[in-house]
Amino acid sequence: MFEKILIVCAGNICRSPYAEKRLQQLMPSCDISSAGLVTEKSALTDSPVSAEAQNIAGTLGIDLTGHRARQVTAVMLSSCDLILAMSQNQIDTLARMFPESRHKVMLFGHWIGVSHIEDPHQKSLTVFQQVYSVLDRAATAWADKIGKPSL
Repeated sequence: MFEKILIVCAGNICRSPYAEKRLQQLMPSCDISSAGLVTEKSALTDSPVSAEAQNIAGTLGIDLTGHRARQVTAVMLSSCDLILAMSQNQIDTLARMFPESRHKVMLFGHWIGVSHIEDPHQKSLTVFQQVYSVLDRAATAWADKIGKPSL
């Protein structure tokens, strides 16, 4: 059983915070968190989600007001049972940076056949809506696959 799940994206201000909250709604007994991967975006650490992300998430029933971006660390990864990334490139980056955790990393879009979930940061409202729709479908698929106890 996957009890502790970490969702990773680039900056932890758009995709992973939304995916974290949606998966928490679907799997309330699990400990689900999120973090950012790209070191160039480390200046985003402790930043709130983007205004666009907050607004769109709110219309979809997700409150991101308390979220603060954080950078992924080896300690975070080692304490998780499952790590979900938004793209194969992010999986490859995680494998290079933290090879000891590679066996726990999968695509967030795996069960819906999506290998890359676009980063909507600084893009249009339409792109945000499309990305959050994909995140909703992917979260639902993960909850269906791992969120129900086996008989």
